[in-house]
Amino acid sequence: MGSSSKPSILQFDDVRVEVEAFRVYKAGRKVPLEPKAFQTLLFLIEHRGKLVTKDEILDGVWSDTFVTPNALTRVVGLLRRALGDQAVTSRYIETIPTRGYRFIAEVTEAGREETPAIPPPIGPLAILPFKRLEGAEETERYLATGLADTLITKLAGVAGLSVRPTSAVLRFGALGEDPVAAGRELGSAFVLDGVIQQSADRIRVNVQFVRVEDGRLLWADVYDARLRDIFELQDELALRIVQTLKVKLSRDERDALAQRPENLEAYQFYLQGCFYLFRYTLGDLDKSIQCFQAAVERDAGYALAYSGLAQAHSIAASMHVPGSMTQSEAAALRALELDPTLAEAHAALGALRFWGKRDIAQAQASFRAALALTPRTALPCHYYAWFLTATGCFQEAERQMARALEMDPFSAAIKVDQGLPFYYSRRCQEARARFQKAADQEAGYGYAHLRLGEACEAMGEYEMAAEAFTRAADLGSPDSVPLLHLARCLALDGKSAQASRLLEKETGGSRPYSAYYAALAFLALDRHEDALASLEQALREGDRWIGWLNVDPSLDKLRGTPRFEKLRIKAGLTQPDSRGAGA
Repeated sequence: MGSSSKPSILQFDDVRVEVEAFRVYKAGRKVPLEPKAFQTLLFLIEHRGKLVTKDEILDGVWSDTFVTPNALTRVVGLLRRALGDQAVTSRYIETIPTRGYRFIAEVTEAGREETPAIPPPIGPLAILPFKRLEGAEETERYLATGLADTLITKLAGVAGLSVRPTSAVLRFGALGEDPVAAGRELGSAFVLDGVIQQSADRIRVNVQFVRVEDGRLLWADVYDARLRDIFELQDELALRIVQTLKVKLSRDERDALAQRPENLEAYQFYLQGCFYLFRYTLGDLDKSIQCFQAAVERDAGYALAYSGLAQAHSIAASMHVPGSMTQSEAAALRALELDPTLAEAHAALGALRFWGKRDIAQAQASFRAALALTPRTALPCHYYAWFLTATGCFQEAERQMARALEMDPFSAAIKVDQGLPFYYSRRCQEARARFQKAADQEAGYGYAHLRLGEACEAMGEYEMAAEAFTRAADLGSPDSVPLLHLARCLALDGKSAQASRLLEKETGGSRPYSAYYAALAFLALDRHEDALASLEQALREGDRWIGWLNVDPSLDKLRGTPRFEKLRIKAGLTQPDSRGAGA
């Protein structure tokens, strides 16, 4: 089929392939596929009924790069898992040993159709961290947070539910806390609250499910079980919530709710990893990575543990920990190989592909896959909004940022980032108002002051900007960015000597620094050659901030110059396809 005659819709069995929209549905539910898997599926369908050799597929799909046949084997495995197919008793993709593959399903073709709208969700639902009695065992704190996080992860994949993320509910863990008051503060319609006790290898969980509007207790129960039966307890709680709210489950959603790890010890390490991950300090992050690694060592098929490992390494990469980006990507790919429905792993992979590799097409595909799986989860919306801002899709970025805040109204980072699309689109007064509001609400959060300083600086309010950057540095930034901002601000305020001394100190010491932000300081000092050299250094070193190159107003002096344009092209930061960006 030539491109002019390709149908918009392909249908086989209960699978629907929307060619132009780059989407696949199975039994009415979106199926996430990485770009090469989608292209391989189209290639096989195009040659359906015929034996297609491995070389023919590699030439047709990977014509732009060299890969080994192992890449094709992995992609076909992903396709089979996503479509519910089997290698031995195949309904769709038949393996011809040593030669290639044949697509064997009957396919119908149709014209352009609109995807049915997603019905409004029930909720929001808040699952509070389980409380612990005084004198509780040390391991109970992992169970208390981990049991809630596991339920949130399970229920977030149900299309008919809206669930508050773990990051939003963590502060509601005090014994005796009123669940109705917590629900109102969280803006939730329903709350699950409970107390957990552990004694040796047994646990007791007291739970209550409450409607926030009138405080009505919908149900309460006590579960006594062996620790090794905790998976059955999770399944029962998740299904009971779904049944109480009368949410219809698809077959895939029911299967996803029933998924569980194979190894109890691995699960306990996973819970510990989650506990430390949500504390967001470098020391706790290292503990989190160790725990997730211990989990996958005990259960090599534990997809959620690999996803947690990917998130932990991704955060470590943002703190300039060497090798973290590569480790994060490997963990995310492994997680998705084991379970293609993990939205957080898709989102983490999207962030890595853009901020690490500047692969816009692959990053966008990963973000869209994450949003298709959990369109009402804050993290994919937040990550995607950063990407949209950096690639100049400001209007859609504003929408995704607002959606992220609606779903996680207590996230300090999301509150701050409401201003990003305005700042990078040169609407600095609007950006300043949003950053100021976030800094007022989150006075101890350095990132809020950093962004406020940027907006003040852009408006010529250099004294206020310098105060904000100093405040960000004093609050314990893990890197040199606030002080490099301060050097830039001093230069713009005419304090060149002071700015040069600070810049030399930050770039000449032993502490790692951002060559990207050093470039902005050099530029403010009118040292254009040094600025360009630092940008080239940032590109060589994989500085994640280079992703802002196309939209950063601080670089406007260099735009159009030959060396800068050559650098921009080398960075690969071309505009993405913004059609259908929202899920």
